[in-house]
Amino acid sequence: MRKVRRIRASFAFSVIALFIIIGGTFYIFSTKTDEQKPEIITKDESPKLILQYTLIFRAWSDTAMDGCPLQNKCTVVFDKSMLPKADAVVFHAGDLYTVKQYPLRAFQGQKHIMYSMESPINEENNLKNVPANFFDWTMTHLSSSHIHSPYGGYWANPRVAKENSFPAVDLPSDAATIMKNKTIPGAFWLVSNCDTVSKREKAVESLSKYFRIDTAGTCAKNSTMQTLCPKGELCYSEIFKYYFLIIIENTVCNDYITEKYWNNFGLPLIPIVMRKRIYEMRIPPKSYIAMDEFKSPKEMGEYLTMLTKNQTAYIEYFKWRKEGWSKVPWNIKGYEIGYCDLCSQLLQKGREVVTPISDITKWYTEKGGCEKDEFANTWK
Repeated sequence: MRKVRRIRASFAFSVIALFIIIGGTFYIFSTKTDEQKPEIITKDESPKLILQYTLIFRAWSDTAMDGCPLQNKCTVVFDKSMLPKADAVVFHAGDLYTVKQYPLRAFQGQKHIMYSMESPINEENNLKNVPANFFDWTMTHLSSSHIHSPYGGYWANPRVAKENSFPAVDLPSDAATIMKNKTIPGAFWLVSNCDTVSKREKAVESLSKYFRIDTAGTCAKNSTMQTLCPKGELCYSEIFKYYFLIIIENTVCNDYITEKYWNNFGLPLIPIVMRKRIYEMRIPPKSYIAMDEFKSPKEMGEYLTMLTKNQTAYIEYFKWRKEGWSKVPWNIKGYEIGYCDLCSQLLQKGREVVTPISDITKWYTEKGGCEKDEFANTWK
């Protein structure tokens, strides 16, 4: 688990270009938005100092501003003696247990930032002891956060991509490439968390009564499948045999789309998710299948079976790859992410005094819009 968190910390805290080479094609993993962000107007030219007060998943990283067009205007430090001078002080929710005494603001206008890459449900215990009115801004995967820090970045639709001269994705969409290694008319699910808040395991079990689903990893029912894809191994030779890949998150919350999607969207399989509303404004349409698009597991099972027998219908889910969708270049002006976005906000607002968040747990919970097991319990 510690190893996984370190990997995720590196993902969230660095400029990432993750390439997977399949058949000579590079797959660049990233994220999406449908609308172009407004042009940044810099109001304060003075350099800004950002203090990273806690570790991030128990580790430090000095790559927070790499690739940011504003990197010469903001400096990230880890030395707590710089607290009196810092324009912003960042606290990672998952490492708040290390904070013995929450520091006071050194001056009016100093911003305390709550940083999280986890869903609100998974952060409840970490945030429960935070004093009232401690945080000023949030930096999370939520588009409603003060600072947006999504997994991967942004998608640009064909219109926005063309207007901004963003390069279109280069992913295979032809039947010959997509169908090349398929031998199993079913879905593959690699999973290690067997008891989730969303009860995804219950929904998958319901679907498995009507369509073949092979589970690998810790939650598999036999030792062979449990050891099929060891941590750290991609095991594409197995995955590519299937038609579908289940990528349901352990929690179903607004904008919560993690590496389960971003590390796999370029593969020659159709992703299966639980709730359409989480994805429909974030990723290309008809590039995935959501469980809640179907009245019952039986109806979905019949549809998936049809797709395995109808190549033309199946390939429709890969058409978006040749329509001009683009992975927005990382941290390009107007599309800043995480610390780069924080820097741009500091440059715009300087040491402007803002109203603090009275209850950070309540704020994150309400904005997060997380579901529990309602869907899994009623989808029968």
